Amino acid sequence: PPLRLIMVAPGGAGGAGRVHGANSGGSPGDWYNALPPITRLYGTICVCTTIGAQFGLVDLRYIFLSWDLIVRKFQVWRLITPFFFIGKLGLPFMFRLYFLIVYGCQLEKGTYEHRTADYTWMYMCSCAFMLVFSLQPFIPLYFFGSPFVFSLLYLWSRFYPDQQVSIYGVVPLKAFWLPWAFMVITTLMGGNPMEELLGILTGHFYYFMTDLYPRAGGTDWLRTPKFVGEFLAWAKLSGVAVDRAS
Repeated sequence: PPLRLIMVAPGGAGGAGRVHGANSGGSPGDWYNALPPITRLYGTICVCTTIGAQFGLVDLRYIFLSWDLIVRKFQVWRLITPFFFIGKLGLPFMFRLYFLIVYGCQLEKGTYEHRTADYTWMYMCSCAFMLVFSLQPFIPLYFFGSPFVFSLLYLWSRFYPDQQVSIYGVVPLKAFWLPWAFMVITTLMGGNPMEELLGILTGHFYYFMTDLYPRAGGTDWLRTPKFVGEFLAWAKLSGVAVDRAS
């Protein structure tokens, strides 16, 4: 995929210009431990998967999405593992990881602060939406890590729409337009914008169902189930208070 780079201007709504957990100073271990729990866990799994694949420790043939193998051979782990691979080791992988850390941290420590159960439920709903999308026969997708990271970017752009960002340090624009700008850039550079489009659709689905529709008087069908918070409490993850739990 084309190499893309953005620079986020400091400041802005809700302190969105800061990378929470990344400015803690000290050793790399201190920085890592300061990351919020869900972003830290998911990022660690993605890094281990990519490094494992690079050195032959992880065979991608055993983790890509295959409904045929799930149904016929009951390889149910394939419902989860496609979200752990965000690309081969290289600059595109590094930028996806950067997006995950920056926007994941800002969401988890900003919009979802003290709402780890809600943030975890958002992960689960987004993954479920992408799995349903994969059932269509026209656009085959086997890994969903990159679209998932892009869905986090889209959610961030909706929660901080007036945040000022710049693309390549040259083109200034508001965060609201950032996901669409990435999709246009990918298309103009000859890439396939399907991953970006799926990320946008996924992020908007969750944002509409949990924010726009309930604010318009509709039912919050995706209210976080109580068991999510209970599981996180059992796992001893911090900040598991649930604003929207049923």
